[in-house]
Amino acid sequence: MNYKLIEVNTNLFLLWSFVINRFVLMPLLIIWLLDLYGSVRSFFFKMILTVTFTAILTGIEYLSDWLEVLHHAEPWQIWWTVVQWKAIIFITYLFKIWFRSVFEKEVKTG
Repeated sequence: MNYKLIEVNTNLFLLWSFVINRFVLMPLLIIWLLDLYGSVRSFFFKMILTVTFTAILTGIEYLSDWLEVLHHAEPWQIWWTVVQWKAIIFITYLFKIWFRSVFEKEVKTG
């Protein structure tokens, strides 16, 4: 069985663009989303932010596939990427809540 879901182009320029996308651009977008979450109180606006950032992150991955920076496995469906990014955003948000609660406890006891 072949579990390889993504193949990265071996061209050096395309490889570096993949690395910058995955390790710089996408984490910065997620951190920006978490920062915006903190400044917004409305649940509705938070859902709009989630949908918008999920669309942006999915678009970046689709564009990378279209520009042949990476190649997804043949049975790849775009909704898999949407679900992946929604899960990553949700898990990151939960870690933010957990980290802040631990930090607040440390500040109160310290």
